[in-house]
Amino acid sequence: MWIIAGLGNPGKEYQKTRHNAGFLVLDQLALSLDIKLTEHKFESILGKGEQARHKVLLVKPQTYMNKSGEAIAQAMNYYKIKPERLLVVVDDFNLSLGTLRFRARGSAGGHHGLESIAQQLGTTDFKRLRIGIGTVDRKDADFVLGMFTKEETTEIKEIIVRAVEAIGFLLGHSFENTMNRYNLKETK
Repeated sequence: MWIIAGLGNPGKEYQKTRHNAGFLVLDQLALSLDIKLTEHKFESILGKGEQARHKVLLVKPQTYMNKSGEAIAQAMNYYKIKPERLLVVVDDFNLSLGTLRFRARGSAGGHHGLESIAQQLGTTDFKRLRIGIGTVDRKDADFVLGMFTKEETTEIKEIIVRAVEAIGFLLGHSFENTMNRYNLKETK
């Protein structure tokens, strides 16, 4: 089984913010895989399905970003899933808008959602897909909690489609092949 967790903040006021890129990707992935996100368990909204002979659990933590690890750890413990079968989809303000970056492990890079997951799991050895939301010179809450501009909205829609395609590819291929195919160099 794969657990694919999209990170974001619950509530309408955060729905289309940069920090909710993980939620945006997970919603589109659920549509693509015909998985209904309707179950409320583990402080999350869940959906179960199957793709490429793999069981898939989609998880949208409802704990706010900085406590995402609590919800994800509950689901992983219940289903007895090891960290290497977790893919976390998360926004990244260190990447240009439109960039996808798969990583097999690593630091949280200042992202509170990833920090929470690492703390709850006791490891940084879990996979992540970072979605570039545009870069800023410093950590800026107003930027990450802000809405995409009209111009950025078109580009973020394209990256969401590409991210869903990449996750679909991952479910049928190795993580290394997925990184080689989708971790494109930034063109900006």
